[in-house]
Order: sequence, then structure tokens, then C-alpha cells
Amino acid sequence: LGSIYIALLLTTLIEFFAERTAEKKLKKEMEMSEEEEEKTVGRLLLGQVHLHMSSFYVAVALYILVLIAGTLYGTLRERWTFGRSLLFAISGPHSTGLVAPTIKPFDENAIFNPIFVSFLVTIGVPVHAFVIGKLTTILLDNDS
Repeated sequence: LGSIYIALLLTTLIEFFAERTAEKKLKKEMEMSEEEEEKTVGRLLLGQVHLHMSSFYVAVALYILVLIAGTLYGTLRERWTFGRSLLFAISGPHSTGLVAPTIKPFDENAIFNPIFVSFLVTIGVPVHAFVIGKLTTILLDNDS
């Protein structure tokens, strides 16, 4: 239930900033003359043509950051191979996790592993769900 609220919060923030950026761009375009408009039509950035695509790109970037963080944690902190670290980073945010972190209760840094993994899953699950949802929406919109 908590991850649903985090997904809603992330979605709302992404949509808010994307709409705000689009409104600013629209105001600039309304103020441009026709000659200036013809010059800028070919130079639109990726995601500016379709507003719903910009939030997808932001979500994919966030998901890639989650994967990088999980992989770095596995290779540097747990001393796993790259493949096992990547499996941890992918399986943690979208399932129950196939690779478990090492928890040593009597280690002086024992609190870091559970906190990092909790943070990774708390951020990764809603971002993964948002990316899959947006990808499904894009595929369904382009199909019809």
C-alpha cells in the first residue's frame, strides 16, 4: 500500500513538472513570429512533441539510476560479481528479490545493508510500476 502512495507522488511530481515546462514552451511559441516558428519547428527536443512521453523518459532515467545504485551496492559492498549484482538490482524492485543481501548483526556497519536495501526497494518498486504502466499506455496509444 505504501508503494502505491509513492508511485502516486512520483507520478504527480513528474506530470506537474512536465506540464509546467510545456506551458512555458507554449507561451514562448505564442510570442514568436511565424518566421521564428518555422526555424524552431525542426529543432524540437525529444519528448516535447508529446507531453506524455517526457514523463516516460524521466521515469526510465530514474529506473536506470535505481539499477545503477543496486549494481554498485552489490559489486562494492557485497563483493558480488557484476551479473549477480545486476540480478539483485533488477529482481529487488519488481519482485520479492532473488538475491538477498548479507546482514551481519554484529558488524559495526550492520545498519547500512538493511537501510539501503529498504530504500532501494521503496524507490524501485513504484518507479518500476510507473515505467511499465507508461510503456503500456504508449504501446496502446500507438496501436490504435
